[in-house]
Amino acid sequence: MTSSSRLLIAVLCDDVRTEVRGKVSLMGLFDNFSVSDVDKPLPPFRLSARIGVTTPGDHPVKLRISSIEDDFQVELPGKLTARETNAASGLHEAVMTLGITGLMVPRAGRYRLRFVIDDVVVDGPMFTVTRREKRNLN
Repeated sequence: MTSSSRLLIAVLCDDVRTEVRGKVSLMGLFDNFSVSDVDKPLPPFRLSARIGVTTPGDHPVKLRISSIEDDFQVELPGKLTARETNAASGLHEAVMTLGITGLMVPRAGRYRLRFVIDDVVVDGPMFTVTRREKRNLN
């Protein structure tokens, strides 16, 4: 049986904390990396996502990070497990938190995140990488 997927929320942030009663707190939401040197990895970050699917169980998933020009692409494979049906969305939901470290991008510019769930591409958030001006201390 084929499942359809919907991205309910996805954000980039500095940290994700799961509270005692199951609430998720997202710390330091952002959509821009301001770096002094693009030749070094981006600072470590987290991606928090809630994804709804029409069928419960395990689903193959890839996180695809690409430049807006589509001349750069990285894929991170994984598995999505959806069990509970959310009363608001009517979908079986899974929550993903990915810690991403060491990501190198080829240049300053715009980048997009996409999820490939059961071989269907679902658009996620976009982010920018900007070069920070170096300060003279004189």
